[in-house]
Amino acid sequence: MSLIANILYPVDFSPSCVAMAAYVKRAASVLGAKVSLVHVVDPAGYNGLQLYVRTMSEVSEEYLAVGRERLDSFLTGEFPVTECPRILTSGDAATEIARVAREERFDLIIMPTHSGIFRRMLLGSTGDAWYSSAV
Repeated sequence: MSLIANILYPVDFSPSCVAMAAYVKRAASVLGAKVSLVHVVDPAGYNGLQLYVRTMSEVSEEYLAVGRERLDSFLTGEFPVTECPRILTSGDAATEIARVAREERFDLIIMPTHSGIFRRMLLGSTGDAWYSSAV
């Protein structure tokens, strides 16, 4: 039995997230692990005008509905909804990803980097480095 059975893949629908999907799929295949996608809706990103016109709960419900729709239709070819659960939550992304990973007992979190070429050249990329060193 593999030490890594459950992989959490945080998604933000960015191009780097789409590009990372092939690596996540390959890692899951090599490790014999199941992949779950998580998306975090950040209330700090709500538009001030929306909050002036509507209540916080109305805006929150709308953002969650849009987030759910996007999450359920994201990368369905690579990660079918029937095989790869989708988790939607709200709050600070780092806090929520860590909470979900801890509570749902994920063995590994694989996420893409958003660093630019210059930063990656100077510091490297821990997001990209995991795959190359672990698999």
